[in-house]
Amino acid sequence: MTDKARRYIEEKHKGQVYARKNQDWPYVTHCIAVAEPFEGDKVLEDAALLHDVVEDADAPLDDIEMQFGADVAALVDTLTRKENESYAEYIERVGRDPKARQIKLVDLAYNLTHCVRPDAPVYTRHLIPRYLKAIKALTG
Repeated sequence: MTDKARRYIEEKHKGQVYARKNQDWPYVTHCIAVAEPFEGDKVLEDAALLHDVVEDADAPLDDIEMQFGADVAALVDTLTRKENESYAEYIERVGRDPKARQIKLVDLAYNLTHCVRPDAPVYTRHLIPRYLKAIKALTG
């Protein structure tokens, strides 16, 4: 893991949790899991670590560009769902960028796995069809 990006997400996602039925995990565990397959490719790894930081932690994109470079910021921007953008439009836009598509597929796989675990909160079950449809759109 790149230390700088990891410290950044730990700061920005501080206090956020990824819920399981009987426990909460620090949200950064999700970000780290999404980044792991990209270890060794600094741009993809950093973008994967930072993939939720604009949308879920209100980190400014210009700060990401200043700290991590234009390539990482562009990927994070692509991976950030825009205001008034439907989920289908978002997935279609992400699918046009091969690098963003790779990261989003890992993100979706992690989220889908979370939904089907025996200890997953019941409220996540409704997301399964959405994630499967997104995976199909990104791979089809």
